[in-house]
Amino acid sequence: MSEKLKKKELSQLVQANLMKRNSLQSEVLPFFYKMIGEVCKEKYPNTIKQMLQLSLRNPFPYQDLSKIQQDFKKQFSKEDCLNGELNTYWMMISSSLNFLLKGKSISIAPKSIAWLKMSFFDIFPQYQFLEPHLEKYPYLYKEYVHFNNARFFILFYIYLQSSTIQNKNY
Repeated sequence: MSEKLKKKELSQLVQANLMKRNSLQSEVLPFFYKMIGEVCKEKYPNTIKQMLQLSLRNPFPYQDLSKIQQDFKKQFSKEDCLNGELNTYWMMISSSLNFLLKGKSISIAPKSIAWLKMSFFDIFPQYQFLEPHLEKYPYLYKEYVHFNNARFFILFYIYLQSSTIQNKNY
């Protein structure tokens, strides 16, 4: 399969996934499995170019987060700071992506890599009650999916890079 056809197929898959609004699982899992398939098929996947196409510079979804805080005010404690914690998580993903794009993946902190291996809801379990409701907040949902896709790309790249280094040592 030609590189151009693979890119088009992957692009169509991403667009199709973004059009579905069934659940977060229906967005993330097919993308994840498609990426695994692409990584397994190619010796040197073109992940950097695809990472460059990710849009992580959209405005923060304050309006949707305000709606969530109103809709679920009984579930939030006084100590919860959803905006701050989501922003922190997304900025960690964004900064890790920037390190990769600058060719400095070695500079990604081990703590950041540990966070990349977990979803927002794994790191901040106090918000797990929100996960099944995310699709009701379209802008937040769209951004969440974008950042999750970026997270998967980063993990794939780090995995590929570490595999290449390990293979050179044998």
